[in-house]
Amino acid sequence: MENKNKFGQFLLFGLTSVIASAVDYLVFTGCSFLTKGLSNQLSVTISNVAAKIIGVSVNYVMKRKLVFKSDADLVKSSIQFFALAFGILIGSTVVINLLTGPLKINRYIAKVITETMFFFVNWFVQKLMIFAKKDKVPEDGLTA
Repeated sequence: MENKNKFGQFLLFGLTSVIASAVDYLVFTGCSFLTKGLSNQLSVTISNVAAKIIGVSVNYVMKRKLVFKSDADLVKSSIQFFALAFGILIGSTVVINLLTGPLKINRYIAKVITETMFFFVNWFVQKLMIFAKKDKVPEDGLTA
């Protein structure tokens, strides 16, 4: 039964990630349209940063409430989540600029490739660190 719950949680993680990625991608596309007069690198960077800020906010709420049903400290978990997202933002911005610059891959395809690369990193860090379930200690402080 526990494996079924873990698999269900992973599927829900994936579904909420798809929703947050769709939000991210839509914002990226809108910002790309709005910044099309800028250099490719500046346009891609601005669009990716704006998309990440909005997408990560949506993602945090869904992961905390729906996927992990976390009772972790709100401030601590949100700081950890946004720190992870910042690291992913730096990594994804570097990767997307490499893909669209020297490798000349279409920016929209590069965005999908980049986000797919970071999916599993997110799962493991969120599951094992940010929203990890703490073992409950009995009120008397003794373990059974």
